[in-house]
Amino acid sequence: MQLNHLKALVAIVDTGGFNSAAAKLGLTQAAVSMQIKRLEEWLGFELFERSVRPPRLNNAGLELLDQAREIVELCERFRDSAPGSSRLRGTIKIGAVTGLSHFIPQTLSDLRAKYRHLQVQIVSGFAGDLAHAVVRGRLEAAVITQFPELDPDLNSRPIFSDSMVVVAPRSYAGQSDTEILSNNPYVGPNRNTEVGRLIENSLSKRKINSDQIMEFDTVETLLMMVLHGLAVGINPRTTIGDRYLDDVYLAPFDAPPIQRTVSLIQRRESRRPQFLDALYDSLCQVVVHDSSKVQTASH
Repeated sequence: MQLNHLKALVAIVDTGGFNSAAAKLGLTQAAVSMQIKRLEEWLGFELFERSVRPPRLNNAGLELLDQAREIVELCERFRDSAPGSSRLRGTIKIGAVTGLSHFIPQTLSDLRAKYRHLQVQIVSGFAGDLAHAVVRGRLEAAVITQFPELDPDLNSRPIFSDSMVVVAPRSYAGQSDTEILSNNPYVGPNRNTEVGRLIENSLSKRKINSDQIMEFDTVETLLMMVLHGLAVGINPRTTIGDRYLDDVYLAPFDAPPIQRTVSLIQRRESRRPQFLDALYDSLCQVVVHDSSKVQTASH
């Protein structure tokens, strides 16, 4: 039995399934399934009810879960107390695409207590450029909008998925995305960004003739254009926040709405895996907290 087998067991329970556990651990579903199979072979009995979907812990699994979690946590505390972990010093560079910076401050604040002597430097850029910098070792990791052809030397861990919305003045409520985009000046994200490419591909596929008058690099520019009645726009839902929800109308973009996936990418052989694990967990917690606020405000 290996520690990774117990980590897989705990991750499956915490995330709700083999697929989501694989995403959290940066593995394939087949690899997670194999780890559970090896653990069951070592124990001599099965841990999951596989007659239901998704599989769930059986009674034997439930009895061992607390012990497995305790072992994993104990090993992590042992690792973090070792030289070179919690006492990491120097500067570490993390990339983040424009539009995701609102998640970073709280994440870094959460990490400061654990890595007090480590300075984190944030570098902004396009997803492709940041991914290249991670491969070359100029960045330790990057938070990007996932794109299809990621370098095989990189490991990607999804943080969240986000729907694209059309942003328009409140008076446009009830109109479809096609009506809004066809009849009004439009501002969109930079076409060199992954979000910009997603939008352009959808507009072209649906043959929507939008009158794009400018590109924007910040969501504040988009919102000011909309609030002053100068244009409508498209952007990921989470970037809008709740401050302007009473003044703007959000319509789903496409049906079903176009999605973008935000991921943490890093080299498969990272020099600081414990820090990147903590970074990933903190990012996920911050996103869940922010998403719950957005859902509350939307209702």
